[in-house]
Amino acid sequence: MAGNVHDPRTGASPSRPRRDRPMSAGQVVIVGAIAFALAALLNSQSLLDMANRQPFNSASRDIALAITKPLHSIAGAFQLTRAGEAIADVRGVDDSGSDTFAFDSTTTTTVAGQPPTSAGGGQATADTTPGASTPPDSVTASTAAHVPTKDDKLRLYIAGDSQAQGFGESLERLAGGTGLVAPSLDFKVSSGLTRPDFFDWPKRLQEQVRKVRPDIVVVDFGGNDAQPIKTADGKQYDVTDPQWLVEYAKRVGQTMDFLSSDGRKVIWVGTPNAKDEAFTQRLAVLRQAFQQEAAKRPNVTLVDTWSMFQSPSGGYADFIVDDDGEAKLMRQDDGFHLNLDGANKLARAIEAEIEQEITARGGKLS
Repeated sequence: MAGNVHDPRTGASPSRPRRDRPMSAGQVVIVGAIAFALAALLNSQSLLDMANRQPFNSASRDIALAITKPLHSIAGAFQLTRAGEAIADVRGVDDSGSDTFAFDSTTTTTVAGQPPTSAGGGQATADTTPGASTPPDSVTASTAAHVPTKDDKLRLYIAGDSQAQGFGESLERLAGGTGLVAPSLDFKVSSGLTRPDFFDWPKRLQEQVRKVRPDIVVVDFGGNDAQPIKTADGKQYDVTDPQWLVEYAKRVGQTMDFLSSDGRKVIWVGTPNAKDEAFTQRLAVLRQAFQQEAAKRPNVTLVDTWSMFQSPSGGYADFIVDDDGEAKLMRQDDGFHLNLDGANKLARAIEAEIEQEITARGGKLS
């Protein structure tokens, strides 16, 4: 009968090699479910935002909100939303919404020679944009009198949606390269003027104008706005309804009026057309609103990206002749957004408007 085998040097029995047991199918399912639930809780804000972006009164939006609202509440209870909130704090993003979009009901009228104030009468804070001058706290002279120099730069505030992110990064580089402009970029993906319940741009713009005190504002909205709109009295209109244009144009006009007050120059960047014909038809209504409202305001310049990026026949085009005379791909695969070459082309067109403003103010471009 064989006995135990001992180590001849120590006399001890050798230990058996350790074998890890594979998890059972049930354990794999449980671990996967826990990981999925944790990921959902950590990303609850993003999931809630996605639900809010669904069309009003749609079954998909109701179902999504029914799931994501409790999920976000649970995440908040366990402080799992802190990571996202910390990132938002660093970026200065405020996702709070309001039921209506109306500057005339949320702000006081800005008086030339005085700092903008909120509905609560809050005083404007000092600008912290690198390279920009800091006006006295007690008074903000009309920005029209601001002559840019190397030591006293114009403040440029760029705001909008994902399209603004694209050309904004190029514009920051171009404008900053003049030595006379201190740019800052502020964007929120999937946002616009139609859905303040998703992202409250009136509130955000008020905050940033008080903080940055811009001389020039470049804004881009529209890519996410061609959807049903709800008025202050609770009525809802589709883009094809004439009342949609009335309401949207009102919001565009209020935005232009607020941003152009105190002598600020506003450069409104329009929306290009799209490969999808139905989407393009809806975007054409937005273009009409931009054109009619900009035409009423001498301190607002409209950069018409529609004409800039359309084909010679007036339709959609992926390839556009660039400023160097070479035809280049300028759209992303989604058939709407601009790629890097498109963003650079648009940024150069906006920069030309900024340089005109610099010259009009008495600035000397090198």
